[in-house]
Amino acid sequence: MQYFREFERVFCKKSCRQKNERGYGTDGMTSFDETMIDREENDVECAEEAQMTEQEENDAECAEEARMTEQEENDAECAKEARMTEQEENDAECAEPDGTMEREEKSVESIEPNEMNQWEERGMELDGMTKWDETVKEDGTKESTETFVDKAESENGTEQGEMEPDEKTDTDPDSLASIEPILDKRIVRAVREMGFEKLTPIQVEAIPYLLDNEDIIGQAQTGTGKTAAFAIPALQKIDPELKNLQTVILCPTRELAIQAADEIRNIAKYMQGLKVLPVYGGQEIRKQINGLKGTQIIVGTPGRVMDHMRRHTIKLDHVNMVVLDEADEMLDMGFREDMELILGEIPNEHQTALFSATMPQPILEIANRFQKNARLVRVAARELTIPLVSQRYYKVKSQDKDAACIRLLEYYQPKLSLIFCNTKIKVDELAEMLKKAGFQAEGLHGDMSQHQRDVAMGHFRNGSTNILIATDVAARGIDVDNVEVVINYDVPQDNEYYVHRIGRTGRAGRNGRAFTFVKGKEVYKLKDIMRYCKTKIVAMPVPSSDDVAQIKAEKVMEEIGRIIEEENITDMINIIEGQVNDTDYTAMDIAAAFLMQALGQVNLDSDKGGSEMDFENTGAEEGMVRLFINIGKKDRVKPGDILGAVAGESGIPGKLVGAIDMFDKYTFVEVPREYGSEVLHAMKNAKIKGHSVSMEPANQK
Repeated sequence: MQYFREFERVFCKKSCRQKNERGYGTDGMTSFDETMIDREENDVECAEEAQMTEQEENDAECAEEARMTEQEENDAECAKEARMTEQEENDAECAEPDGTMEREEKSVESIEPNEMNQWEERGMELDGMTKWDETVKEDGTKESTETFVDKAESENGTEQGEMEPDEKTDTDPDSLASIEPILDKRIVRAVREMGFEKLTPIQVEAIPYLLDNEDIIGQAQTGTGKTAAFAIPALQKIDPELKNLQTVILCPTRELAIQAADEIRNIAKYMQGLKVLPVYGGQEIRKQINGLKGTQIIVGTPGRVMDHMRRHTIKLDHVNMVVLDEADEMLDMGFREDMELILGEIPNEHQTALFSATMPQPILEIANRFQKNARLVRVAARELTIPLVSQRYYKVKSQDKDAACIRLLEYYQPKLSLIFCNTKIKVDELAEMLKKAGFQAEGLHGDMSQHQRDVAMGHFRNGSTNILIATDVAARGIDVDNVEVVINYDVPQDNEYYVHRIGRTGRAGRNGRAFTFVKGKEVYKLKDIMRYCKTKIVAMPVPSSDDVAQIKAEKVMEEIGRIIEEENITDMINIIEGQVNDTDYTAMDIAAAFLMQALGQVNLDSDKGGSEMDFENTGAEEGMVRLFINIGKKDRVKPGDILGAVAGESGIPGKLVGAIDMFDKYTFVEVPREYGSEVLHAMKNAKIKGHSVSMEPANQK
């Protein structure tokens, strides 16, 4: 390039002197020395090839109207180098034939070796420069960046110094606009209507590879937008005119299959003739067989897809893309053999995309066997947990977990909550306990029938159930955006499960909370989770009954303030005034009584004194109070009788009752400290097996 510019400068000066002496007419080009004839001919040929006829006429007209001085030529050169305004570019074109003639004359083949070395030292590629020059000659404008190819060439040109700074694209790499030009306009329209503006990290990385027909392994948790990451490329490749199966997407659960199919349908909203069908167990198979006719995309569970393959109702002859979504979870559910068999039965060349939140060894083995040169797209470890999720843990004993769970739910009062347990039995027990405590709660686990699971999920989505207790496997089909709190009732058995769990909250830009109950040495397991996720989980005390009461009072006062501001309370004021005048009560007394009634007679006084002080010396375990009962074994009373009486009379869940130590004439029973006063009050007039009982705080052991 330096060689060309030096030649232009010298040649333009010589041309300018000749024009000043002889005048510059439209035939000035033919007055050059005979030594330039060959160059003129080459120039004419190049100009004809680049369609520069109109530009040359403009050059001649510009030359007739204004004789360019040496200063003007220098200005034109500067304008050409900086590619400033369109007018300056036109001025530069007046001097273009001289420079262009020489530039075109020197072909790649004629460049001297030393010149080639100079270009190579600067990192400049001849092909890239030649393509840029040709683009300028054809339309006189900057190079387009409307396609991936042009955009890539533009980026290369910037690195090589071929493009000026004002030619750089300002398109954000994570903006939807960055891929719109290469997508079907119908897809773009639908995606825009869905509110897509920015691409998530997994979409930024995965979509270009998938559009380029490459296999990928994508590590991304639920809620990161990976469904769109494979759905958009899949739809881009679909031929709606071909009424055969072309894409197979495997999901671990029925719920996830339905959700993925719905999202794909939304993206394909304007693609007429395209059919997407979810196939899963629990639905009448004859209905699915009828629906498979003319279907181009199926989203199904491995077991049901295998069932259709055995019945020959799914034919894989035209399949060109396979997606394994939540592959690690399908492994945990025992679908490895089914996945491998499905992948092995596809007869033709196809693209395989594997998405997984974790990367255990079996996943890598499947990838090595069924993928070719797969690209690994990984969400950085620092992004495994959601930044908008506040993560805390509470040290509680096993017997105190139920009470702690209730306390957190009462304190934060979330609209939707997810509670995770490690066992199906605990899911059922916790759901039953929360129902008895007055919460709208339901369980979800693998032993439930499909109908039961559908009902539970339906209630949770529509808000009629605001607490869902689930095992890790069953929860993989849950995709609800407005979950406010996740409670890990049990510490997850695997680090990756923690990622899955808390990924259910803090979605779509909302804040979320994740609470984990830890007992004993489980704190070391939690530290492993923190190292794995590269995050901080803060230790916090369980909110006290005073904290809960204070929060409730604040909410009541907020509502009272709203009523005062927005409602007409004149009649109520008259009633209060009448009550104050007729009795010894003050307005403050009446307001306090109403507040207590609204709070359910919760004691707001943190200094309880009296019997509450005695609870400090009962000899019970931390967080519990030990109570004395005046009947024992000689009264033919069993521990179950004590438990039934305490739970039945006080209304607290039986699971909250702690140790029961029976002696011949008396018994000790432990209950959560916050329920101590309630139990004492409830048992005042109680009878156990016909015996009137007396209960009081126990003395220290």
